Amino acid sequence: MSTHKPGTLVPERLDSNQIPIFSNYLSASQKYGLKIEQWLIQELEKRGYSPKIPTNFAQPACDAYVNGLCIEIKAAKRTKRLKKLASGEVRAYYRWQWNIHPTHKGEYALILVADTPQKKRFCFILPGSVVGTRTHLQITSHPIKYAGWMAAYLEKWDVIDYLAREVYKGYGPLFEEWEGSQQREAA
Repeated sequence: MSTHKPGTLVPERLDSNQIPIFSNYLSASQKYGLKIEQWLIQELEKRGYSPKIPTNFAQPACDAYVNGLCIEIKAAKRTKRLKKLASGEVRAYYRWQWNIHPTHKGEYALILVADTPQKKRFCFILPGSVVGTRTHLQITSHPIKYAGWMAAYLEKWDVIDYLAREVYKGYGPLFEEWEGSQQREAA
């Protein structure tokens, strides 16, 4: 008989794919999201972080914490949208899109994982302050070729470094202000 509390993940009860046994009750997209979250936790560990995974899924929480910083993880596969042009030609447009729910109090890091058909994953690491109240984010070209406002955050792991510092908890400058001062000091 199990002694764990409902709504908690018991680390010793993982199958060979590192997907919790309760995954039989998850949809395909939930399983995919869980797989990406576990991949990203390993990626954070490879980069020297010590992510902590919340154990109570019944209350609103983050996907992981680094030094008390909330890390929200969202994943997307490339999708195709067909559009009929005035000439009658049908053109395919590819995009990655994420639905987000910015309900966090205080600063957090949002990591958007773009999964490509070539099995490569690209991460956009955004401070919550730039996400604001947006609920939908998308890119319409390959992550490497993307040139929109989120391009500055592609593989920008120092967002976590900065936000997880104790200095930020003392209401220091926003990430963009800090990054600008770092670049001026290096010049």
